[in-house]
Amino acid sequence: MTDQEIETFLSELTTLSPRKGLRRVFTFVDELLWQDKLEDVDRILTRVDPTKLEVAVGLGFLAITLAAKSRFEDHGLPARAAYAERIEGWLKQERPGEVSLLMEGLR
Repeated sequence: MTDQEIETFLSELTTLSPRKGLRRVFTFVDELLWQDKLEDVDRILTRVDPTKLEVAVGLGFLAITLAAKSRFEDHGLPARAAYAERIEGWLKQERPGEVSLLMEGLR
């Protein structure tokens, strides 16, 4: 996957409704995971800026990669933990009273 493809995907997410954006994240990332393209998923997680997305879409990246985190523990998705911290930091500013609830089970 090229850098341009990643940027196009991430840019597209900013134009979609939360429902369509979440569906797009799940479809796109799930396909990469099924193809064992962990490096591509990791590159996406490195580049995604949760502040440019609807909260549900941003959290969708954590949800869709949760199973992969344990399944590929040895190879892993090293960027996932850093992304989780980025989105949690953003949520603390945007929705301080909801951070625990929103992040529950996604770490």
